[in-house]
Amino acid sequence: MKQNWNKLEQIFPPTKEGTILLAEFEYLGSKKILDIQSSCNCTNFTLDDNTLYVNWKTPVRYRERDSQTFISVEYEDGTIDDLTLKTYLEV
Repeated sequence: MKQNWNKLEQIFPPTKEGTILLAEFEYLGSKKILDIQSSCNCTNFTLDDNTLYVNWKTPVRYRERDSQTFISVEYEDGTIDDLTLKTYLEV
C-alpha cells in the first residue's frame, strides 16, 4: 500500500521542556483530505500546498520522560493517517 506522506513519524533529539519543535510532512497521496486534528492544544499546524507544517510546544512537568503528540489526517474515503512527533524531554 502506498504511503500518503513522506514520513509518518518525526523523532527529535532530546530537548528541554517547553521548547517549540518544528516539523514538516510532505503529502504524497492523491486522496482528498477532509480534516486534520491534533491530539492536544500544544500543537499547531498549517497545510500549505502539499506540506504540513507543525509547531509543537513540548509540555512542562518538571521531570525527564518520553513525550509525543499526534496529528490525525482524515480522508474522503474514511481512512485516517496518524503523524507522530516524539522526543525525550529533559528538565
